Amino acid sequence: MLTLYVVSYDSPCPRRRRQLAALLSRRGRRVQRSVFELLLDAAALARCLRAVERLIAPEDSVLVYAATGSRHALGGAPEVLRRSAVTVI
Repeated sequence: MLTLYVVSYDSPCPRRRRQLAALLSRRGRRVQRSVFELLLDAAALARCLRAVERLIAPEDSVLVYAATGSRHALGGAPEVLRRSAVTVI
């Protein structure tokens, strides 16, 4: 089952910030400078988190939340991701 996750990060190192952004961009979409939405199943999330762990340092912060319930986009925010009724494999 696919779940929508919100991932945010903070790092004092520009190189690691770029690497995290590139990694997360391959798995989802950027909604703010250091915030991404990822629509993943449990196995894909586990792989993504392992890749993130290999990149970050102790002074970095990465937060991952499962987005449940209603979602709203306001202002110039991108349109809210919605699960498709059909999954194409």
